[in-house]
Amino acid sequence: FINTCSEPNWGGFAVTREVNGKRKLFTCSGCGIMETEINATGFSNIPILILENNFGEHKSLDAFNFEMKTDNNCDTVFAWFTRYFNPAESDTVFIYNMNTEELKKIDLNTQTTGHISGIEFSAFEDDILYVSYDADNSSAAGIYKLNYETETAVMLVQGEQYAHTFLQLAPDGDVYGVTQGNESDPFFKIDMTDGSFISDVYDNGQLLSYQGDDAYKTFILPEKDMAPGTLSFTVETGSIACECPEENAYGWAKVNDVQGGCGVQEPFYYSWYDEAGNILLEGEDEDYLNHLPEGTYTVCVSDNGQPAYTGCQTFDITLDEDLYTYDEMVDIWPGTPDWNNLTNTRFRQGIFVHKDADFTISSSYLEFGPNAKIIVDTGAILRVDNTTLTCMQQCPCPWQGIEVWGNRNMHQFTINGVCYQGKLYLDNSVVEHAWNAVALWKQGNYETSGGIVYAKHTQFNNNKRSAEFMRYLNIPPESFSPVAYFSWFKDCDFMVNDNYLIPDDFYAHVTLWSVNGIDFEGCRFGNHISGAENTGYGIYASDGGFRVYNYCTNPYVLPCPPENTVQSTFDNFYTAVKAANTTESKNTIYVGNTLFTNNSYGVKLDKVDYASILFSKFYIGPNTQDQSICAENTASYGIDMNECSGFAIEENEFYRINTEDTIVGIRCKDSKTDYDLIYKNTLEGLSYGNFAEGENRSDSDDKYGLEFQCNSNAENSIDFIVAKSSPDNNPRIRTHQGSMDKEAGNTFTTNPQTDGNFKNEGDQVVIYFYHDNPPVYYTDYYVVPSFVEGANTCPSHYGGGGGGGIGIKTVLSPEEKQQAEQDYADNLVNYNNVKALYDNLKDGGNTDGTVSDVETAWPDEMWELRAELLAKSPHLSYEVLKSVADKTDVFPDQVIFEIMAANPDELRKNELITYLETKENPLPEYMISILHQLAGGITYKTVLMQEMARYHAAKMQSAYDLIRSTLNDSLVDYTYLRNWLDNTNNLNADLQTVASYMEEGDYTSAQSLLNSIPDVYGLEGDKLDEYNDYKLLAEIQMNWQQQGRTVFDLDSAEIAMLVDYAENGLGKAAVISKGILEFAYGYHYCNCLPVNDSSNMKSSNAFAGTNETDNGLFVKATPNPARTWVTFDYTLPVYMENAVLRISNMKGEIKTTFNIDDRQGQIVWDIRHIEKGVYIYTLTTGSLNKSGKLIVR
Repeated sequence: FINTCSEPNWGGFAVTREVNGKRKLFTCSGCGIMETEINATGFSNIPILILENNFGEHKSLDAFNFEMKTDNNCDTVFAWFTRYFNPAESDTVFIYNMNTEELKKIDLNTQTTGHISGIEFSAFEDDILYVSYDADNSSAAGIYKLNYETETAVMLVQGEQYAHTFLQLAPDGDVYGVTQGNESDPFFKIDMTDGSFISDVYDNGQLLSYQGDDAYKTFILPEKDMAPGTLSFTVETGSIACECPEENAYGWAKVNDVQGGCGVQEPFYYSWYDEAGNILLEGEDEDYLNHLPEGTYTVCVSDNGQPAYTGCQTFDITLDEDLYTYDEMVDIWPGTPDWNNLTNTRFRQGIFVHKDADFTISSSYLEFGPNAKIIVDTGAILRVDNTTLTCMQQCPCPWQGIEVWGNRNMHQFTINGVCYQGKLYLDNSVVEHAWNAVALWKQGNYETSGGIVYAKHTQFNNNKRSAEFMRYLNIPPESFSPVAYFSWFKDCDFMVNDNYLIPDDFYAHVTLWSVNGIDFEGCRFGNHISGAENTGYGIYASDGGFRVYNYCTNPYVLPCPPENTVQSTFDNFYTAVKAANTTESKNTIYVGNTLFTNNSYGVKLDKVDYASILFSKFYIGPNTQDQSICAENTASYGIDMNECSGFAIEENEFYRINTEDTIVGIRCKDSKTDYDLIYKNTLEGLSYGNFAEGENRSDSDDKYGLEFQCNSNAENSIDFIVAKSSPDNNPRIRTHQGSMDKEAGNTFTTNPQTDGNFKNEGDQVVIYFYHDNPPVYYTDYYVVPSFVEGANTCPSHYGGGGGGGIGIKTVLSPEEKQQAEQDYADNLVNYNNVKALYDNLKDGGNTDGTVSDVETAWPDEMWELRAELLAKSPHLSYEVLKSVADKTDVFPDQVIFEIMAANPDELRKNELITYLETKENPLPEYMISILHQLAGGITYKTVLMQEMARYHAAKMQSAYDLIRSTLNDSLVDYTYLRNWLDNTNNLNADLQTVASYMEEGDYTSAQSLLNSIPDVYGLEGDKLDEYNDYKLLAEIQMNWQQQGRTVFDLDSAEIAMLVDYAENGLGKAAVISKGILEFAYGYHYCNCLPVNDSSNMKSSNAFAGTNETDNGLFVKATPNPARTWVTFDYTLPVYMENAVLRISNMKGEIKTTFNIDDRQGQIVWDIRHIEKGVYIYTLTTGSLNKSGKLIVR
């Protein structure tokens, strides 16, 4: 292109930036300065002559080095010099302004001659050209700074070593050249930030040079693309107005006034980066970025040219400096003055009350940012009086709440002015909109539990959780018995409503984990979030003991007058009060005089023994939360107990909120109790009043199990039900409801469903003793009403009024304890006296001997043994009766039936009748049906068993009173507790003793007792499997404790193990596993009401005869031949009601006659005194007869 002139020429060129895929190419040669356009495919037009060569014979356009720039006036300026083709001008710089068409020839140094080696425009100063010049006079050689507007030149640096080099603007923005003769650091540069000269700047790379005909050596530097220009702009920012909620928690930035001088090509391209260099946003026209949290950012802008003109700026997004009064944590030290009447005070980090400080905030309104918290250090006291602690009103989102730090290894007492725990006093104050309003620990550090809170007349509003208690045992100095946790709440409100700000669903107002003794007096708990009713918990405890009862505004008057009584209430929860214990907890709960309204569960207890729920009202609401799982088996419950015993459920009232849901007043599932009493409750308008599900007795003995007394029922579908927990389950309660001395005293619904007064789905007979109010609708054969003279006056056990109450309190006074101990001793003596008489009569006083007599008997001894066994009836034991049933070679079915019928007390036990039905030679079905009917009979044995049951119940109630008193007392005496647990002499009590050892950390004693239990109670089969599951889980929990781990520290394998127990395990292990998973890991398990299939229930049916009939008439002699006795099995046609069986010899002489008035049965004939021979037996009914032959040997 350069050589298009008439002869070869030297020439230089320059290329503009690429814009929209095109560049301009300028050449400078003998032809002149030419312009053409180039693109990706080559030249796009014929060159245009910009500057014609009018210099005559001098070839002044033969450029050895040609440079171009756009100056601040947006003029395109060219600079060049010639060399070999025009030696006379080799020290002359040519400047041509394409826009003004002005051409300049500037002699660099008029005082000398020489050669120019290189030129470069300055990027630092306009109108400046740097020149490398080798003068004939070496002192004039060096780098010159030429102002081509004023045509003046000054030497920047002298030295011939700098005079043989191209000058080139490098990618880093500085002008570089080569120092001749410096092999170690051959490069120098001119700094384009200040125009200074710097030598020896680079010691690496390959040096290129050119040497012409005159042997003049010039160092060559690579051409660079057009030097990028710099864009300038401003960044406008918006500070963060709030740290939350999300829409207010961010700042913004906008690029304005982009400037870049001449040559800038739009559109602009924007790139936004965070502090780590991550790209946030990029693209054309993206000059605005929002949603920026607090931090440092960078934005870069480039134009549309190549290389692009660019500019970058770093900026900060900060919080509004006026948002908070205090940006840092405010430290409160001992001696810091109290705060009073503070308003418009806002905290970004919060308040730290340091050790030994006793600080009061009164009559103030304090706002806290989302990361703010109040910390009360160990040994510090914070008093909050008539003060609101809330979130930022300008920025409504939850704050962290108050942490009261403790020391898990120290007690809570204050001794000589020293307390090892932090203390918080709240009085007439508000704590609201917090994630965790009051946490009694340093969250995340289990060793810091034990913080103390005393709150009265205080509102806890719209917190995800209002109080959190973590595992702690308060053991006084020089003592081994723990005392109650030092905290209480009096006349406080715990509420959530439509102002609830927290993004997560409401969880629970109060949670308690492995603490005991927290009191809630006259507190109101509510969930009033529209659309979220029947969700969340009021109080949720895992291994936690607490009490809920009234608050008295006049504590100096006892009992508290009604006008001074403030009732505790729970409204609109999924579960108002939930307590679930693991293997390590002996803790229990007390709920008294409390109002429950519209809760799916009022009180839900899982493996919580010795609970007291008294004088409370339950208006039971729907259960929407479980419907997706339970479907039509969804139910709501006033009180729901699973694997619980030793309880006091008395004088409560239960009603339904609406008529569309299945509502259960009280459910007691698998209590496995020695004796428990549900007493004097009112149940009206419910689906089920009392729902006794599964195994609610510890033994098949009649004296054990759950009893219902003095409960008032009205308008229920079913008043009492003994319900299967699964199709193959055989549910049981106490056999005797009431006693022969005193009726049960329940009243019943007038028009319930079928069997609705007392429905028994099990096959263990219930004898219901009544005086004035018998059940009318009940399950035949399995519920046996029995009239007694003794009326039940239904006195209050806890001083609730009516019937001459004996006034027992939950925590007994010394005098009351002494009386309870004496009552226990008296009833134990009476029980043992009756038992001695019972044992003496049982099997004639020798069970083993009687069993042996039966098992070794011969057929010829049948009549004598029959007489002996009937003489010992009704005192025969199950063992003897079972051996009789097995001895079918001696006893015919009729005699077996006769002996069984004489012992109805044992028939009430499902084991015996089931055995008679399923043994190798079972009794006929009609006999089984009759025995079911006889099972409700009253005998002298029944009287003795009733007396034992009465004394057993009385002594157990006394023991329970003492145990409940100990567990609810402020000081738990372990020795006394274990003594009375031992006195109850049952499995549930022993497991409570194990828990007390685990709580103390006495794992050796716990393990020893666990190991002994199977032998002590003779566990086998399913009961042993169930116990082994429990034992393994207890051992695992002991292992966790010894490793310093908690239920919150389980790995995935351990959680999977608990899930397996929860979903597939038996009894207590399943209940405990569910409790841990729900409390610590957010699982949810439903208590779906079991499906009851009425087709499985027993009924009394007349059984048809066999096919060995003539017109329905049947008779058969067995055995035949016979020696000492023979039975005649018979069946009459269905339309006949009586018949005659005649037996005659071969002479036709009638030897005996039997009159029959049943359609089916068996007759036994004693033939010991009958002559040997052949006899004819004939069964006659109406005009029909049936005969057979009998041989007597």
